[in-house]
Amino acid sequence: MTKVPITQKEFLSILWGEDNHGVAELMTLDENGRTPGYPYSYPSELDKLIEDANRFSGKVHVFMGVCLRREKWKTGSRGTKKNTLSSMCVWADIDFKETPREEALKKIKEFPLKPSIVVKSGGGVHLYWLLKEPAVGTDLESRIEGINKVFVNILGADRQSIDLARVLRIPGTLNLKKEYDPPRLCEISLPGWNPNLRYTLDNFDDFSPEVKPIQVPSQEILVRKGPPSEDLKPFPPKDIPENIKSEIADHLSNLWKKGHRHNLALYVAGMFAHAGIKIETAKEIVKIASDAYGEKSEFRLRDVEATYKRFQEGTPIGGKGKIEDLFKDDPEAKKIWDIVKELSPKIDTDGPPADMEIITVNKPSETLQVDIGTLEVSESVRQIIRGGVPLYVEYRRQTDSPSKFIQQQEAEEMDNEEADAFVSVSLLQGGIKDEIIYSVFRNHPSGCGEKYATAGKDGDDYLRNTIIQSKKLIRAQPNWSASTICKAVARKTRKDHEDERLKILLVTKYNQEPPTYEVLISLHGKEYATRCSLDQAYYYDVFKKAFFAKHDLYLPPQRQSTWVRIYEKAKKETKEVEEQEATIGGQINAAIEDLVRSAIGEKSGISGVNHMAVKTDDGDIIFKTPVLLRYLKSQGLELKRNDVIHHLKESGWKGRSHRFGQEVIWIWAKVHQNEKEEEAGLFLQEKL
Repeated sequence: MTKVPITQKEFLSILWGEDNHGVAELMTLDENGRTPGYPYSYPSELDKLIEDANRFSGKVHVFMGVCLRREKWKTGSRGTKKNTLSSMCVWADIDFKETPREEALKKIKEFPLKPSIVVKSGGGVHLYWLLKEPAVGTDLESRIEGINKVFVNILGADRQSIDLARVLRIPGTLNLKKEYDPPRLCEISLPGWNPNLRYTLDNFDDFSPEVKPIQVPSQEILVRKGPPSEDLKPFPPKDIPENIKSEIADHLSNLWKKGHRHNLALYVAGMFAHAGIKIETAKEIVKIASDAYGEKSEFRLRDVEATYKRFQEGTPIGGKGKIEDLFKDDPEAKKIWDIVKELSPKIDTDGPPADMEIITVNKPSETLQVDIGTLEVSESVRQIIRGGVPLYVEYRRQTDSPSKFIQQQEAEEMDNEEADAFVSVSLLQGGIKDEIIYSVFRNHPSGCGEKYATAGKDGDDYLRNTIIQSKKLIRAQPNWSASTICKAVARKTRKDHEDERLKILLVTKYNQEPPTYEVLISLHGKEYATRCSLDQAYYYDVFKKAFFAKHDLYLPPQRQSTWVRIYEKAKKETKEVEEQEATIGGQINAAIEDLVRSAIGEKSGISGVNHMAVKTDDGDIIFKTPVLLRYLKSQGLELKRNDVIHHLKESGWKGRSHRFGQEVIWIWAKVHQNEKEEEAGLFLQEKL
């Protein structure tokens, strides 16, 4: 009997659970790397999601969140791991470019548990093993992601596609990768459609690696005195003199830059909270800096309130140290920050907190309940469960061998206040300093757990260097906490042991207007070339999106400072583009000239301006931005509005207001005295 094609609604209803309720995510990816996520109430808005997915298909890549989310989010952002509500499956994403088709099919056939659904993605397969009951709560991260990791090792699945926030292609939409001409359809494999084939999480236990506890010496840890308290700390009461307050705000406004504003507001508020400064003063200073930047200060004030709330609840918050990390690679910003730091109130950090005490764990395998979570001791790894999320600190006694290191290949380095809190609370204040702390990370699929756990000669050298640095710091700074020791050692050793999985081999700059770059990188032994703009080449987070749009591959997490260092080491070359028409600037100029020629002899009022290029009574030629952008697109050149405006500024165009009938609008213009000059032209900007 021939099987009937499966509808998108049937597929999504099975994947998310016909009886479940939550928020479903639709995500798109355009050629510029933008990845907005759209939330839909499930199941009430399922038809709307499918309608929008089919409307987007063929224009952009279309994906859906594998898991249901708990709450809706602002359209344009993304559903997050923390917002995950439930999952009705475990899954694997296999790319035939990484795992050859024949090899992948052989592994799938040999795997004892047959997938419930097989989707042909266009360049590989998506496999789903449906569950009898939805996974929720702590099972989501500890079991779902753990099982997905098994598929990486056994089936050769993509290690970047195992986390709870993962999105995969929706069957029935097109895979628009540039190497596919024509685009390929993502579709369900009818022989692979077995939705009645269901599993429990326990069915996968036989394939999951075990970590057995071992005997370690008794250890002292720092915990809060007495039973966990529900009482909140009072808000800090102190104020700052008006003249100092004004000076701090003025200097701080010079640091308020795009990309830093959210974190800067959090950490500045944390700095003031630690110093005992009242929330009203912190909000006043942050508001001045935010207003000077020109953004809506209400968002930054919410950041301040959130930080003070966490402080009041006893939750760790960032402060001066985090701000210094933000600007350590920006000398000018660092100078300004040094001034702010000198003006700011000093924070007394001497001595342990009054409400903390040191206790001893006599049994290494016992579970200790503390107010921030559950601490467990296992082989060379300390784990704490906080809010259902496992966090880890990896450490090594001096007599241990690097080859015995537990390899957390799917781990994300944690460099935030949660990690600092974990280190300072759960690591030893005494004996732990005789052990070497390597890294702190979440159990998360971002692939940098190997960073500090190398084996062989390099591993031995690195271990020896780490021990030496640790001993020096312990002797020189006997009062430093384990957290401070960990950070200092990492800073001293990290520069010489970069993540070798990603290297920049060559950066080619094309001298055109605006300039473009081609970045050739080596990732896991393979080379990939990505053509990109200046911002995409400079900022790693932006480059990752451009790389994904080009190659449909995820890059591992990387600090911006690390990206800058490996960028500086790369070989660089410059190529000239001689023919004007071969440059972006030349094509823009040619398009303007064509529009100018078409407008000569035409006259129109404001209605004409909205639809076409026209000539004014003064002899100027004007046209709206969409007119030029549409013309460029018709010539096969799709550009960002900002790139076009940048070129016009460089070419001598000026912005000014102009009256059309009863309406005054802003335009870009070159003033021409000769009315018959064919090259005359104006560029109209809709809104400044």
